[in-house]
Amino acid sequence: MKAMKTGTTVNIYLNLDEYVHNHLAYELVMRTLVELGFPGASVVRSIESFGSHHHIARAHLLSSEDDRGVIVHVIDDDNERIHALLLWLDHNLPGHLVTLTETKFRHSDLSET
Repeated sequence: MKAMKTGTTVNIYLNLDEYVHNHLAYELVMRTLVELGFPGASVVRSIESFGSHHHIARAHLLSSEDDRGVIVHVIDDDNERIHALLLWLDHNLPGHLVTLTETKFRHSDLSET
């Protein structure tokens, strides 16, 4: 069995329909994660959400509008890479909620099986 590692879980909270520099914000974050060399990440879409404005966002069947929240979720044990991500977020997405949590994890490399 592989040993557990200690790392950091980073959750970045965004709106599904939010744009930054003419790109969807979550797509821009994912591209940046790849460029910074993170080992992987996921974007998770909420069923319903609300933020500091207390407006409940949900999908509407008869409308193309969808302002629900998404969370970009990434786990890494490289503090320098996480610091670079936080600096990038401060510059490109100021004012967004970002949480950092110490995490124990293990990763099975398929080449080891």
